[in-house]
Amino acid sequence: MVNLVFISVDPRRDSPEKMMKFSQDYRPNTIYLTGNMDEITSVAKKYRVYFNKPTDDAQENYQIDHSLYTFFLNSGGRVVDFFSNQLSAQDVADKILEYHKAVPLEAQQANDPSEAAKLAPAPATAVAQ
Repeated sequence: MVNLVFISVDPRRDSPEKMMKFSQDYRPNTIYLTGNMDEITSVAKKYRVYFNKPTDDAQENYQIDHSLYTFFLNSGGRVVDFFSNQLSAQDVADKILEYHKAVPLEAQQANDPSEAAKLAPAPATAVAQ
């Protein structure tokens, strides 16, 4: 099973209420997360995700520049791979299927270091992007 998690890097505009509305309109089975700027910055640093919020807080219409990656984590929370926005949906699906074929289900579920760690060497504690 693959679960999608979306983390906003804009807590000013993406309140929990707005994220709930977004989830109903866009992808209801996705987990949508936000937090305060310190929490978001902490997660972004762990995953080496870049984002830049404009410094003028009075500005209403602004864009946040950010990296465009989707991270693929195993059930133990370890990064297995990441995908740029240049990959097609089929390429992403193929990579996920390749992982599931290469790593036995028991290792995926138990986060067996002998198998899963070979494909997921970097420890992680949360999902970003």
